[in-house]
Amino acid sequence: MRLLLVVPSYYPESYGGAERQANLLAEAMGRRGEHVTVLAPTLTRDTPERTAVPFGAIWRVRVKALPARGGRYLASTLAWTWKVRRLIVRHRSEFDLVYVFHGRLHVAGPLLGARAAGLPIFIKLGAGGPTSDYKALYRKRYLYGHLVAAMKTRWTTGFIAVSREVEDDLRGVGVQPRRIHRAPNGVQLVAAGRVEAALAARNGRRFICIGRLVHEKNVDVLLQALAALADAELTLVGDGPHESALKALADRLGVRERVRFLGALEDPEVELLAHDAFLTASVHEGLSNSLLEALAAGVIPIAAAASGVHDLIEEDHTGFIVDRPEPGAFAGAMAKVLRMSTTDRAAMSRAAQAPAARSAQEGEPRLAARRLDSVQHRQGGRRRAVVGQHDLADLPRRPLRPHAGHGRLDELALVVAGEDRRDAHGAPPRVAALNRSSSRPAPAAMAKPAAAVAWAARRLAGRAGGA
Repeated sequence: MRLLLVVPSYYPESYGGAERQANLLAEAMGRRGEHVTVLAPTLTRDTPERTAVPFGAIWRVRVKALPARGGRYLASTLAWTWKVRRLIVRHRSEFDLVYVFHGRLHVAGPLLGARAAGLPIFIKLGAGGPTSDYKALYRKRYLYGHLVAAMKTRWTTGFIAVSREVEDDLRGVGVQPRRIHRAPNGVQLVAAGRVEAALAARNGRRFICIGRLVHEKNVDVLLQALAALADAELTLVGDGPHESALKALADRLGVRERVRFLGALEDPEVELLAHDAFLTASVHEGLSNSLLEALAAGVIPIAAAASGVHDLIEEDHTGFIVDRPEPGAFAGAMAKVLRMSTTDRAAMSRAAQAPAARSAQEGEPRLAARRLDSVQHRQGGRRRAVVGQHDLADLPRRPLRPHAGHGRLDELALVVAGEDRRDAHGAPPRVAALNRSSSRPAPAAMAKPAAAVAWAARRLAGRAGGA
C-alpha cells in the first residue's frame, strides 16, 4: 500500500492531535513495510521540501499561511490547493490512495488531485457538532467554503467518523451511510505496572491540561475554576499565542504559584502519570487525543461536553462531563476529585482505562496494522491492506479514472479492522458500495465551479505560495 497522507499542519510548526494521529498511522504502516508519504504545508524556508523518514517520506508545500484558515489568507489557501492538485497528478503512479486528516478548506487540493488522478480518497473529519468541519466551511463568507463542502460530499470515497456525533453530522449533510465508517482515534496504552506505580504516588490535588494555548481551548475557564479551589494545582502542557495572556490572568487571579506552564512536550506520558485528573474545556473536538492519552494513563477526566466525550466517559464512573465550559461547573467537578478518598480515586482511575483500551483495540493504527497478517491476500489481481484503523479491501493495483468513463471504483470496500466477513461468493460485505456518488461524473453545475477553483488557485499559486 502506497499511502499519501495529507495533513493541514505538521511538525515542527505544529504539534497537536492531528499530527500525533498522523504519526501513529504513518509509523504503524511503516513497520509493516508499507510506504507512506506525509504531505504537509510549511511556512518557512528552513524546513526542507523533501525528507526521508523510516516510514517513507515527508513532502512539504511552501505557503504563507496554513491552508485551512481561508478568510484574509484565502490566496494562500488557493495556492496550496493548486500546488497539491498538481503534485498528486504528477506523482499519481506513486500512490494507491489519498488519506486526508480533517475536512476544512485544505481538502480542496487533495480532492481535485485525487479526482484528476483517479485515486480513491478518504477523509477523517476532525470535529463534530457546532464546531464540525462542515459547519466551519459553511461559515466562510464567500462561496469557496460552500463549494469545498459540496466537492467533499460528492467526491470523497469514504469518511472516517471518530465519534457518533461526527457520524450524525455526515448523515445530516446527505452523505450515504455506506460511505461513513466509525473508528475512534488510536492511542498508545500505558503499561499497567506504570499506572499502578503512579496511583500510589498521587496526592489527589494535581490537575493537568494538554493542548494548544488558543482561544478555542478555553484554558482561561480552567484558571478561573482553579481560583475557586484552595488546594488544587494545575499543569498546562502546550504553547500558543495566548500563553502570555494566560500567565497574566493567573497573576490577576492570584493562582500563578499553583500553575505550571510547561510548553509543548513531544511525549506527555510522564506528566500525565504524575497527575490525578485531566481537564479539557474545549468544545472544538472530534475525539480528543489528549483525553484518550489521559485515559490510557489512568488519569480521571473532567471534560466539557464536546464531540466524542460521551463515547468515552461514563459520569461518576470513569470521569465527569461538564455540560458547559464555565468556571463554576469545572470548579464543582474538580472539587469532587479533591473530596474523593484515595481508594475511590484509584478505582475511578482504573475504570477510566477501559475506554482507552477499547479505542486502542478498535482504532489504534499500530494494532490494526498488526492484523495485516490475518487479512492480507491477493485475489484476482486485487490487493487487501490495512490503512490505520481500517482495512481497505480490494483496491485496484493501478489507479482507475472514474471521471474518464470507468464507472464506479469496482469492488472498493472499507471494513472495520479485523472484520473479514465475506459472503458465499467471497465478496466483502460492502463491496462496490462506497464510491458510487463520487465516481459518477459531476453535473455541469458542479464541474464548472470546481474548474473555477482550480483556475483561481493556479493563478494565485505563484504569487501567494512562495517558492
